[in-house]
Amino acid sequence: MKECLHVKQRKRPAPAGKPRRDRDDEHFAVRHIFQALTDLPRVMGLIWSSSRWMTSTMVLVSLISGVVAAVSVWITRGVVDSVIVVAFSPSHPLGPVWFFVVAQLVVGLGRACSAP
Repeated sequence: MKECLHVKQRKRPAPAGKPRRDRDDEHFAVRHIFQALTDLPRVMGLIWSSSRWMTSTMVLVSLISGVVAAVSVWITRGVVDSVIVVAFSPSHPLGPVWFFVVAQLVVGLGRACSAP
């Protein structure tokens, strides 16, 4: 029986000023993203077949999380806008400011309580 000897090849030093690049290095290209997305239906099928209930729950939780984040941004915009209005017109009532502050508090506490 013949033994296979692996001979380690010596790498030539990189020219001055240029980094060495092996053939195994992959560089970023947009086409790599699209190639990765081609496997998405197969991956989603595997996930769905493993547990439909858990997959549905995870999708629902992700959607709710995205909506809560968008609502938080909208409320923050309301807080900033109402504070600016009150700052430049002292006769403006503070009701809208408190509404947005309390709404932000409720959303923040809801996110904190639901976090693991």
